[in-house]
Order: sequence, then structure tokens, then C-alpha cells
Amino acid sequence: MVILLSERKNKCENEIIKILKKYGADHISDKHILKTGGKFTLLSIYKKTEISLNKGIAVFIGENHRLKHQTLPIGIIGICEENNLTALENFKYNNSAVITCGINNRNTITFSSISDSVLLATIQRSFIDISGNVISPCELKICLSEKYSPFAVMVAVAVLLLKGIVPQEF
Repeated sequence: MVILLSERKNKCENEIIKILKKYGADHISDKHILKTGGKFTLLSIYKKTEISLNKGIAVFIGENHRLKHQTLPIGIIGICEENNLTALENFKYNNSAVITCGINNRNTITFSSISDSVLLATIQRSFIDISGNVISPCELKICLSEKYSPFAVMVAVAVLLLKGIVPQEF
């Protein structure tokens, strides 16, 4: 399961959902359930919620202070922007592994090249996916069918790799 923690009506969240639906994600929010393929489930959360999972991925989208000290189960892998202090504090509070996304050499996932139709996503350090496989540093060429925010693309790359799916087109 992938948990998206954000403010309501978040453009970046909508982009992430749109990209991941192309890879068979079902989406659940408090307003609707959308089934597209059932490969994995996205759950949107907008306020503190009790979460019971054995393993999964938690993505903080933006600085949502209502989610400060959100309890996450052991084994959750976190994804956030490098400068999202609320998210980083939450992941530290929960002893969660973190994949940071951003445009500099300190992040786990960044870009080495961006154009309107193609980007090169760079994995700068190894991490372990949900199944226990090692994802080694590499570059991934991703064709773009439309324009997305950089963070939405980086999150989608991270989520798909953690799920064992190599992204090729968004």
C-alpha cells in the first residue's frame, strides 16, 4: 500500500495519482474509490489517522502540519522532498527509512536531464524495495506524455521502484 499524506486539493498529489494509475494503482480517498488494475493501492490521508500495515510506503506531499507526529507502522518506507521538515521529523519519530527527492546531489532521487518529452531520473544511492531487492544507483530514461511537476515525477519513480516496477513512460 502507498499512503499519500497531503493537504486536500493538492495539485502534486493529483499528478502522482494520475501517473501511478497508469501503472495499475487503485486509489482510495474519503470521497471516492477508483479501481484501475489492482497492482497496488494508493490511499490519500489528509489528517492524523491510525494506520495498520505490515509494510508499505508513506509519501508526504507538502508541509502538512496537521500530520505532525503521525504514527506510522514499523517497516514503512518514507518519501519526501529534501526540505520538508515536517515529513523528515515524522519519519525520524517513526524510525522509518527515507528516500528524499530533490534537485541536488544530497537526494536519493533527482534528475540529470529534463526536457518536455524525456527526462533522466537519477538514483544516487542504493535502497531496498518492498520485496527486499536492492535498487542500485542508475539512470532511468522516462518518456513524458504530458508535463508534471518535478516532485510528482520523482515520487512516482520512487514508488514504482519500491514496488519492483521500472518506470518507462509517464
